[in-house]
Amino acid sequence: MSIIKKISSTPAVKADPEPPEPDKIPIHSLSINERGEPVIAPGVYSTFTTTDGETIQKIRKRAYARNTGGRYSRVQTITASNGTKYIIKHLIHFYSPDLALDEVRILSLFIGNHRIAQILGAEIYDDSAFIVFEHVPGKTFFEWIKSNPPAEDRSTREAEIKAAIQAIHARGYAHLDISPNNVWIPDEKSRPAYLLDLGSATPIGQKRNTISGTPGYYPRLENLSIARESLNNYGYAKLLELKPTKEAAGGAGKGHSNKRKRTRSKKSRKSRKSRHI
Repeated sequence: MSIIKKISSTPAVKADPEPPEPDKIPIHSLSINERGEPVIAPGVYSTFTTTDGETIQKIRKRAYARNTGGRYSRVQTITASNGTKYIIKHLIHFYSPDLALDEVRILSLFIGNHRIAQILGAEIYDDSAFIVFEHVPGKTFFEWIKSNPPAEDRSTREAEIKAAIQAIHARGYAHLDISPNNVWIPDEKSRPAYLLDLGSATPIGQKRNTISGTPGYYPRLENLSIARESLNNYGYAKLLELKPTKEAAGGAGKGHSNKRKRTRSKKSRKSRKSRHI
């Protein structure tokens, strides 16, 4: 899963919070009722449990000892005794719990729509948030394309990605970080490709809460402060250009500037360090 990225007025990263108090109550939670409908409620625990009966509270305690991942979010897979797996996204050091709540609310709109990562439960606290997702065997588009899939398979998957982007647009949102690591390709061909990481998603036409994106997958010359469909379409067009080699895939955005980095002067490299993407 990709991270939530923020730029302007980004706070300095501090040490990880202390392990959570055993009785800490979340600010908000998401549960799914018996009818399969999302329920977002303040001040209560999520009713989500694993097949082993583990609550998000129990998962939360373990997460502090096993976290790996990015600066603003960390992702891990947990496995129940019967083999059922879950994806846990642990959000840390974000601006406010409101940003995590926005992501959870948007994800809840797509429960049952397998073109978007499926949320199973969530708890949002004053210093962090935990979102539980369905685990689907597969790989990111970046990993998948390096395997040089047949042209017919690639064409099918690219059409599915386009349909996923359109599904978000139909709900009135722009994803705003369409990139190779934010697209999941299930191993099972009957399961469509779907989008990950809705942390940057914003209502179309509105000012964005954060300016974020993967370098090489958004147009640098456009005004990025307003959420627009064109920003998603640009990222999708760049996906179509990827070749089944590590160099062409560019590390999901990182490799597009490799050549420039080798020829850039020391002064230029130094000035670049002071800029946020």
